[in-house]
Amino acid sequence: MYSENKKALLYDIKQAEYVSITSDGWTSRVTDSYETVTCHYLNDWKLESKVLCTTKFDESHTAENITSFLESVMDEWDIREKTVALVTDNASNMLLAASKLDGITHMPCFAHTLNLAAQKGLKTDGVSRVLSKIRKVVTYFHKSTSATELLRSKHTLLGLPGHKLIKDVTTRWNSTYDMVERYVEQLYRQLS
Repeated sequence: MYSENKKALLYDIKQAEYVSITSDGWTSRVTDSYETVTCHYLNDWKLESKVLCTTKFDESHTAENITSFLESVMDEWDIREKTVALVTDNASNMLLAASKLDGITHMPCFAHTLNLAAQKGLKTDGVSRVLSKIRKVVTYFHKSTSATELLRSKHTLLGLPGHKLIKDVTTRWNSTYDMVERYVEQLYRQLS
């Protein structure tokens, strides 16, 4: 099945005049490092986005190793000559790796850039103090089953939605927004 799907995807990509790729790395919960490359192209004026690989990446995340990895993926899928753009996060190793790929324009990920700007704003003194207090409350309810059950019973008593509190994640600014919104929904309304 893999071979058949790969052959069909190779055919589709071959029809595209130009492609762009995105690449990102992450670490799993068991601390294994992975790298993914996704290919984007037009097919009958419809944007197609296909994951070319998700690979365990045990090498050091140097620009040289990342460049070599990206080149090997482009060669495997026969897209090196038609790849016009590479989108990555703003990590220095990714920026340097992208600069080593001749003829390919690097574009920083807009969502990642927006997240960096938003995170900087969230670290201002007044905002940071308020968020710190909200995180303490949220963490308390996430760690205590009895407190969570008490909160659930208060929801029922007050006719509030039984939503759980949300804990934010530093790599996603909108998760901080979601945390504050839920905090206001669940705890602030109980006080009013």
